Amino acid sequence: MINLLSKPLKMPCYGFNLPAMMFCPAGKKSLTEENAICNDCYALKGTYNFSNVKKALNAKAKFLINSLRNDNGKTFIEEMVKQITEAYGSGRKKISGGKFDKRFFRVHDSGDLFSPQYINCWIEICKRLPKIRFWFPTREYIRNSQLPHLRALHKLENVVVRPSALSVNAPVPQIEGLGKGTGVHTEQHSNSYYCPATVNRAKYSLTEWKKMDKAEQKKNSTCEGVGCKLCFIKNQKLDIVYLSH
Repeated sequence: MINLLSKPLKMPCYGFNLPAMMFCPAGKKSLTEENAICNDCYALKGTYNFSNVKKALNAKAKFLINSLRNDNGKTFIEEMVKQITEAYGSGRKKISGGKFDKRFFRVHDSGDLFSPQYINCWIEICKRLPKIRFWFPTREYIRNSQLPHLRALHKLENVVVRPSALSVNAPVPQIEGLGKGTGVHTEQHSNSYYCPATVNRAKYSLTEWKKMDKAEQKKNSTCEGVGCKLCFIKNQKLDIVYLSH
C-alpha cells in the first residue's frame, strides 16, 4: 500500500496532498483574475518538482480516483483512517525535524476539494477521527455545486474549512457557513491577523535568507518556530493573511 500521508515542511503535523492544478478546479478558474494568487502557486515549484515528490503525488491521486470510481471512496476512507490512526498513535514525538503536534492535520498543501464525492469522503474520515483538528483551505467555494458539501464538512466540530482569496491584495472572502477566510497581501494593514511566519520571512531578501542557517530559517518560518496554530482553530474571530515575499 502506498503512503498517503505528507509532511508539509512548515507544519507541526502530517497532511494529505494531491497534484496542484490538476486537482484544483477553482484554482484553474481563478487564473483569469487580475493578480491571481494561483499564478504563482508554490506547489508548482521548488520541492514539488522533485521526481520523487511528483511520483508520490501521482500515486496518491491514482489511488484516490480508483477508489472514487470503484467503491465511492470507501477504500480511500478506510486507508486514510488507518494511516492517520497509526501515525498519530505511535511513539513519534517529532516530524520534519520539529515537534509533532498530534492535535492537528493539514489537508491540501497542494490540491483542493475538487468534487462533492471527494468532500464526502473527508466528512467520513473526520467523523471517525474526532480528536484531531483538520484544516482545509479551499477556493472551491466559488463553485456553487460545492458549497453545500463544504458547509457540511465545516459543520463538524473538529474541522475548519477556510475560504482562500483568489487575488493578491483582494479582500479576505467571507462565506456563510465556512470559517474565517485567508488572503495574501503585499503589505500589512491593521484589520487582519498576519501570519507571523510570513511576516518574518518578508523581512529578508532571498540572498539574506539563503545565508541563514537551517535552524534560524525554521525559527522564523514555521508554525512551531513562531508559536502559532491559529489556522487550525475553528472559532477564532480574525481573518488570516499571509504576507507576500
